[in-house]
Amino acid sequence: MLKVVIIDDEPLVLEGLKGMVNWENYGFKVCGEALDGEEGYELIQTTNPDLVITDMRMPVMNGLELIERCYAMNMKAKFVILSGYSEFEYVKKALKLQTFQYLLKPIDNDEMHALLRDIKQCNLDERTQKERIQKDIHFVLHTSLKRLVSGECKASLCERIALILNLHHQHPLQLHYTLLWFQGEKRTSRKEDVREVLEQILPSVGHPIQLVVFDLDDKSAGVFLYGMGMTNHTIQSIYKMFYDRWSLRDDQVIAFITGLKRTLAAFKSIDQEIERLKKLHFYEEHQKIIMCHQDIPIKYSQDISTIHMQPLLRDLPYMSKKTLDYQLIAMFSQIKEEKIEPSILNLWAAHIKETLLTLSHPMPCKSKDSISNRTGNMPTAYTSYWILKKDISHLIHLIHQQHEDEDDRIQRIKAYVNKHYDKDIKLKMLSKTFQCNSTYIGQRFQKEVGMKYNAYVLHVRLKKAKELLLYTNKNIKEVAYATGFNNPDYFVLKFKEAEGHSPTVFRNQNIEQRGGIR
Repeated sequence: MLKVVIIDDEPLVLEGLKGMVNWENYGFKVCGEALDGEEGYELIQTTNPDLVITDMRMPVMNGLELIERCYAMNMKAKFVILSGYSEFEYVKKALKLQTFQYLLKPIDNDEMHALLRDIKQCNLDERTQKERIQKDIHFVLHTSLKRLVSGECKASLCERIALILNLHHQHPLQLHYTLLWFQGEKRTSRKEDVREVLEQILPSVGHPIQLVVFDLDDKSAGVFLYGMGMTNHTIQSIYKMFYDRWSLRDDQVIAFITGLKRTLAAFKSIDQEIERLKKLHFYEEHQKIIMCHQDIPIKYSQDISTIHMQPLLRDLPYMSKKTLDYQLIAMFSQIKEEKIEPSILNLWAAHIKETLLTLSHPMPCKSKDSISNRTGNMPTAYTSYWILKKDISHLIHLIHQQHEDEDDRIQRIKAYVNKHYDKDIKLKMLSKTFQCNSTYIGQRFQKEVGMKYNAYVLHVRLKKAKELLLYTNKNIKEVAYATGFNNPDYFVLKFKEAEGHSPTVFRNQNIEQRGGIR
């Protein structure tokens, strides 16, 4: 409800205005009334109304003087002047004061209803515009802060942030940035939840601290604190309380807490500070609050060649779950012991992923989707271990499944050749029938059957040709065509290579032994 104060030195007018309309139907509530300007001014100060309806001529302080004093105090109310006088000077001064309306007494019901409708709509329009402006300001602020904490520290960017947050008038000023990294499921935004928890905590600190929370991506958010009286101990206390409250949710958080700054220009190397904290956390994953004073130099190894991963990659398709666990635990124990540089380890993990994808070729793309984006820039060695373990286990299952499917496909191809040996059954044509890559299935065929596909087709055709030579009266040319040879001479050549003599000699020798064609 919008609050209304009515001021008039005539009690009957006051009562008449109060009863003239149903104020609540328009979203208004009369919260006070006064008989003169001085009393009205005090009432306005205590009730902070949205609308003031005041008489022009009153004892002690007239309507225009009242409005001037209220505007001098930056009061938000809209003013409507009621007057029995239409002198031009009054109207002129009222317009100069940007009075919402100047109405002449007596006012009828229609005028009052129209007035309230106009004021209600005006308030609605102003609120909508204010919300739109605030939304735009928040967008600019959040975008600017994202740029600031990424290491961009231009003077124009700092000035924009300072103006929006009114930092120029706060002395002595402290600024602080914390990166929150969430380990729960990906979500569109967490900033409202984070702000709600921090707003419950900040009043208990005892210092005037304000905050801005902004999303960085679906797994992290930034918190920008500004105010006076902050210390490293204060910051640590804030995030300890935040962690304790947030831990009640199914969405664990890690806080990377940077050092206090006195100017926005000091954020020039904030991105490097965050990276150092992340690196510190990489091998200390049990720590959930990483403070700047913990930023102790650690000597990292740049050489990953000492990590023995070839046995893992070589034997991957044949590994049991138990063997895989043993290999990965041994590998990551060595990685943690030697403190491999995290960025190098992430590149190594990406290489592992690419190798796994190569091993799975030509696995359907949908089967690969669950591993395609997991590796790269992983926050801890522990996370690296579990993500790689999950990816590798998933791929072992898919590779085994793929081999089973391919074994079945090879058997179906063999059966197809044995049935359609008299047709043109080149491997490229069969790859369409059996929905497979001709080069890859050719390699699998040779591995499973022990001979190349074309050699197998020739073997089947020659076997069928020998049956026709022994048990039918077909001549050599007819036998050649009946078994898929388009050229009888080529048939004779291949038969000689396989049997050591021509089809005619083979027929004659075997017929003599069997005593004629049956």
